[in-house]
Amino acid sequence: MNRDPVDTVIGRQIRALRLARAMSQSDLGALIGATAADIELFETGARRVGTRRIVRIAKALRVDVGAFFGGWGMFEPTDAPDVLPWSRRGTPRFPSRAIH
Repeated sequence: MNRDPVDTVIGRQIRALRLARAMSQSDLGALIGATAADIELFETGARRVGTRRIVRIAKALRVDVGAFFGGWGMFEPTDAPDVLPWSRRGTPRFPSRAIH
């Protein structure tokens, strides 16, 4: 199974933040309603972390959700996931109103 690099980066961030707080995988799992095995899968990138779960993990670790996205510098620009929808002309479409 090929792991998505995004899942791997987020998993590494979860692990680093958990270890910085001297928290075991079991401890974190108990706080978010998951098992230690689930936490292991998240941390290795073998299982994708959903939005609700990432919010719970952030609360348990007492960090902002953005803390999990600090490893993006690891990617070359060509490896970064596409996040903008592309028009037929190949230019990005931006929302008509800014999202803050």
